[in-house]
Amino acid sequence: MTDRSGRGRAGSLTLAGYRLGALLSRTVPSALTDLVASGIGTPAAVIGVDKRRMADRHMARVVPQASPTRRRRMTAEVFDNYARYYLESFRLPSISADDVSRAFTIDGFENVTNALDTGRGALVALSSEDHYTRIRTTRGEELVLIRLADAIREAEPVKGLQVHRSHWVALDHIAAARRDGDRAILRLSIGSDIPVSRANVARLREAGLLPR
Repeated sequence: MTDRSGRGRAGSLTLAGYRLGALLSRTVPSALTDLVASGIGTPAAVIGVDKRRMADRHMARVVPQASPTRRRRMTAEVFDNYARYYLESFRLPSISADDVSRAFTIDGFENVTNALDTGRGALVALSSEDHYTRIRTTRGEELVLIRLADAIREAEPVKGLQVHRSHWVALDHIAAARRDGDRAILRLSIGSDIPVSRANVARLREAGLLPR
């Protein structure tokens, strides 16, 4: 009974939080979104100790050369960005699709297209790592702030398969495929291995990469 009432209170608080967010999004002018987001993100970073430490670990991995001071500043920006994301999400129902499209940008993927244009490497695989995507080419790899789904869309017209919820591979760079129980493993042309989920084994068979 206590657990149920506790969950009920937690649900009520969550609902109240969403309603407050919806109210703020309707009343705060777009020009002040960054300022309000910072006002929400800063205390959230102080309260969310575990998430702050996780964000700091990610920053240390993505930007290993950053000083502790810079890393703390970058971690604070993560929480500001989360707050801005929620504010903008609550505002979405009142924004037209054209306005959303005009405001939407993808940062970093030009590194891949530039590499292809200048001959610095062909796209081999895309792998999701938290909010980033690791882009592997024949000349190296880079971690870019982009969702895997968006990276796959940007990778067209390269022919490939999403073989796992976290992995996409270019068909021309699959060197070998082998079964691993009810799953599979792909060996890429650059020597890396990519896991194939149980649900996607059939797609490999259809592509002729595994025996039927």
